Amino acid sequence: MYLVNNLTKTPPQNLNLNTPIPSCIDSYVQIRAQYHKTYIGTLKYRLERISRYFSSYLIKDLTTSPYARDNINSFITHRLSSVKPGTVRKDAAALQAMLNWLRRDIGLQIPDIFKQIRLPKDYGVRQFIPTHEQVQAVVTRLPTEELRDICMLLSETACRRNEVLKLRRCDVYLEHRYIQLWNTKNGEDRKVPLSTMAMAILGKRMELTTDRAPTYPVFSALPEYVSKKFRKAADEEGLHEFVLHSLRHYRLSKLIEAGHDSVLVSKVSGHRDHRVLSRYVKLDAEALAARLFD
Repeated sequence: MYLVNNLTKTPPQNLNLNTPIPSCIDSYVQIRAQYHKTYIGTLKYRLERISRYFSSYLIKDLTTSPYARDNINSFITHRLSSVKPGTVRKDAAALQAMLNWLRRDIGLQIPDIFKQIRLPKDYGVRQFIPTHEQVQAVVTRLPTEELRDICMLLSETACRRNEVLKLRRCDVYLEHRYIQLWNTKNGEDRKVPLSTMAMAILGKRMELTTDRAPTYPVFSALPEYVSKKFRKAADEEGLHEFVLHSLRHYRLSKLIEAGHDSVLVSKVSGHRDHRVLSRYVKLDAEALAARLFD
């Protein structure tokens, strides 16, 4: 099991209403959060962000204080100034989970403050699907070869970011033309077929680590670093709606446009219900017209 030691070097303390929020988060990470499957990929960074914002606050300031609701709403407003509502909802959910842990597991007598919080509406699926030319332009702007390899592999396989970043040498089966993913978002393992481009990328990465153990990671970049560098490159291209996850939408849309059955495509994407693909796939009107009438 992966153990965390970068947030705190002291054992968890007795938590009370006067405990600073950063110390509370340290204890939460040691006791609970680090064992969550999303911790390394996203939860870690959300908790660090919350810790920084509430660095001068105590537990009571977010729970029993008359200003608790205002304090949390201020955080939500602050985040909305720079990210989309869906991201803010996830940040708020991380904070809510920690406060629920304090109430249910630690036994603090605190109210469920989030019953008084109105979260921003998430308007759902991003409408932006990049073109092939836009993918190439953004990837070219990335500062390192490893980042370019990661993003091109994402665009070729429709994998999620963390699925690719968790790949080990023993998960790559070039001779059989697939990669093995373990314990994915829906809790299942899956095999992802590889395109010619994906084979070339992984072949190069395997050569670079040829003297390493089978469990050695194929890539060394951290998840948040990859996302930030990609967003920066997209902004430089003037594509402000283009985020890393758009590469997954891009490939799934391409597979559907090519006429592949949605059930088959769902095996690539990892969706249990192939109908969920409708949230991801947006066919170009011109391409759709050609398929229907030409």
